Amino acid sequence: MLKKRFVIDFEVFNLMLRELRLIKKELRNLKQGAGSTANAKAPAAKREISDKIYTPDVLKKLKITAATLISYEKQGLLTYHKEGRNKVYSEAEVMAFKKLKGRGKRLKKTTLAAVKGGK
Repeated sequence: MLKKRFVIDFEVFNLMLRELRLIKKELRNLKQGAGSTANAKAPAAKREISDKIYTPDVLKKLKITAATLISYEKQGLLTYHKEGRNKVYSEAEVMAFKKLKGRGKRLKKTTLAAVKGGK
């Protein structure tokens, strides 16, 4: 028994791709619209994170290696969010972590929270 191949015209394929892209765009707009109306506090949180720094700058400021940074992230000591492919950190959080690291205390979530709350 021979297998039947499905052949599609190039123009039809492009039309299908265009439709898929439009659907994705509509879904993205719906998600953003629903998130902004439901959470009025979300823009305020973004204003606090406006001072953002990227991974190489964090490594220089903390004087650590990339492996150590990943270890701190896994422990939950430093948090990040993604912008495309890049990890972005809050500058205030990194500076609080630097103060804690400089004091020579054992690095834990609770001590980091105390430093952040004591501002």
